[in-house]
This record gives sequence, structure tokens and C-alpha cells, in this order.
Amino acid sequence: MKINYKVGMSAIILAILAGLSGGITALYYQLNEFLPLLFQIHDKTATINIFQTHARMMVFFVLQPALMVAFGSWFFPVLIGSRNFAFPLVNILSIILLWTGFFFNFFSFFNSETGLMSLISLVFWSIGAVLFSINVLVTFINNRGQDIKYYSIPLFAWMHVISASFLLGVGSILLGILTRDYFNYNMQLDWAISQTVKNFVFPMVVVLILPSFGILFHIFQTISENRIKSDKILLIGITTAFSLLLFLFWNKSIFTEVYFQTDSFVNIETIFAVGLYGLICVLSIFALNLFKTGLKNISTPMLWSLGCLFLLLFAWPYKGLIQGINQIHSTLTYAIILSIFAGFYFWMGKIFGKQYSESMGISHFVITMIGIVLTLKIIPLGRNTVFWGDIFMGLSIFVFQGVIINAIFYNVVKPVANYWGKGAITNEWKLPSPMFTANKQNR
Repeated sequence: MKINYKVGMSAIILAILAGLSGGITALYYQLNEFLPLLFQIHDKTATINIFQTHARMMVFFVLQPALMVAFGSWFFPVLIGSRNFAFPLVNILSIILLWTGFFFNFFSFFNSETGLMSLISLVFWSIGAVLFSINVLVTFINNRGQDIKYYSIPLFAWMHVISASFLLGVGSILLGILTRDYFNYNMQLDWAISQTVKNFVFPMVVVLILPSFGILFHIFQTISENRIKSDKILLIGITTAFSLLLFLFWNKSIFTEVYFQTDSFVNIETIFAVGLYGLICVLSIFALNLFKTGLKNISTPMLWSLGCLFLLLFAWPYKGLIQGINQIHSTLTYAIILSIFAGFYFWMGKIFGKQYSESMGISHFVITMIGIVLTLKIIPLGRNTVFWGDIFMGLSIFVFQGVIINAIFYNVVKPVANYWGKGAITNEWKLPSPMFTANKQNR
């Protein structure tokens, strides 16, 4: 198995473990709220620590490793006609740093005085993210196949390149601000780290929307047997819009206290959210336009993709209007999680050589969507809405485990090289399933 496949598999395991730890912690807190006889958390500092550690865990050690490191390591080199990343050893170092940061963040769950531990966790993440981003960009420029032209590269790979460019800046700036926090706020490190994470979580989630849409475009184009037109204009627009949005947000939140004077009805967060929603609408129109002439079936990956678009187009503005602009990042996070599962089901045969049960995959989607709708209070059921939402989210974890076990031990379908039909024309479908057996067959 090539190094990039091993790194990708390690990133998948990291995302699963981080997701389990973050999800179980959220469920634990909700049980404490509604069943205080079984679980008791009286310390306000411990409660705040649980929320902050959960946020770091989900954004930095679930979403980014799954979207960029896992899927990127498996499919980015293949899609640009490269045998591997430009620096395989750097890829190994980046995943080691991510794992190290995960362990530091995990142990901060058990200690309310976690300023230094949280800082070390984010430092390891920042270095790992910067190294991986550099590797993606250098591979794209220098290791692209000789017969691969820029205009023929799939949008999934382009989205990774654009997001890696932004992530290079995000990781570098975060590393610098963490250094400032350590030297300037030694007596109030917990407060400084919490403010830094607050300023970075939302922009990080915004950056991760790009590879999420890369997955959605890849799935829609493949299953619908249709292609996106004007992809060059789309890429230029995405790069320009995201650059302006991130500059607008960070100029206010990090570099200055006031961007410009506005009245109480129009502030910088509102302008940022409206601009981001407009960009999401444009991307969604491009994606849904593929349905016009080419939709063949609604399979499990398509359901997860449509669920992602539902959260972005409808649940997100509803959340912002009802509960405030500062609450919309939770909806974005759930939307990105849905795109991760869409990619997992879509490429499961390529990664594991095993196929999922369609009925179990659909059940997993339905239970997860019920949990998300209740957790976000899109359908309010009184005081216990979030509690029941977390119950369904916890149940979805067990269903997902059942999907994996069923695929491994019962051999639902033995995937062939191309199991999605005529629309699967990108390079990964020319390799056997699982992909890492290509080396063995070529010997």
C-alpha cells in the first residue's frame, strides 16, 4: 500500500475517533442536563471547557482531517495524474502531528484548566495543516501528469487546491496568534485561547465548505452522467469571493476591533453571512443544474449530498434569523459532516473494496437527519428538543458501525473497478477496487 493510502486511512480513523469522542461528550452533557441523578456537572468552568473542547475536536480533528487529509490523500494525486504526493514523508509527518494534536485536545476534556494543553494541541494542528497544504500545492504544480491539462482536472481536485491555499494562510496566522497568546497572556491563557478559537472556528468552517462542494460536484457529475459547464468561471468566482469574505471577516475579528461604522441593524457578521450565503446559492445552482438531464437514481451518496444542500440553503438561514448570526456555524458544521458521509459512501468500494447495504445507508441518513433537525431546533419540541436530537445522533453512530460491520463480514457487493456506470470517467475509476491493489496487479 502506498504511503498516501496509509496516510488517508489513518486520517479516516482519526476523524472517526475524534467524532466519537466529541459526540459522546455532547451526549454526556445533554444527559447531565436532563438526567441529573445519573450525571452531575456543577462546575461552570468545566461546562465551558466541554463546549470549547468539543468545538476544537469537531472542526480541527474531524472535519479537516476527513475532508482534506483522508479524501485528499486517497484521490487528489490520482485525479491529477500523479503517482503520489510530491513529499510523501511530509505527508507522514503531517498526519503524526494531527494525531498528536488530537491526543492533547482529547485529554483536555478531563481538565478544566486546559489553556496550555489546548494551545499545544492547536500548535500541532497548525503545523500539520501547513505542511499538508504545501504538499498539495507543490504536488499540483510539479507532479501533475504530463497529459493532464489544467482545464481537464476535476472540480474535486481544484477545490482541494483552493482550500489548501486558504488553509496555508489559516494555519500560519493561527500559529502566529497562538505564539502571541502564550507570551502575552500567560496569566490568562485559557481566556486568550478561547478568544483565538472563537475567531478561527467560523472561518475554518467556511474554508472547509470548498472541499465539501468538491465532493458534491464529483458525486452529482458521476451519478447523473452530466458535466458542469463554465467551470473556469466558477473556479475564478469561488477564489475571488472566498478571498474577499475571509479578508472581510478577519480584518474585523483579528487585525482590528472595528472595520467600519454601521448601525445596529447591519454589522460585519451580517454582511459576511449574506455574502457567504450568496456564494453557497451559486454553488448549489451549479450542482442542482446537473439534475436537469442526467439524474438516474437517488442512491445513498446522493441522499447525503442533498441533505447537505438542504442544510446550507434552508436550515442555515433559518437558524441565523431565529437564533442569531453567531449561531449559524453549527449548521455549517453539520452540512460539512453530511458531505463527508456522502464521499465515504461514494468511494467506500475504492477505499475498502467492500460495498455498503443500500437500505442500511439510507437508514443511517434518515436517523442522522432527524438528529440534526432536532439538535438545531429546526423543529422545536420544547425543552427536550436538543436532548432527543443528541439521542438520535448517538443512535446514528451505532447504525454507521453496523454499515461497516455488514460490509466487511457479509460482502454486500464485490465492487468492480467502476461501479457507478457511464458517468464515472475520472481516473480513480480506472483503478481496481480497492485502489491500493493496483500496485500488486502491476508487479
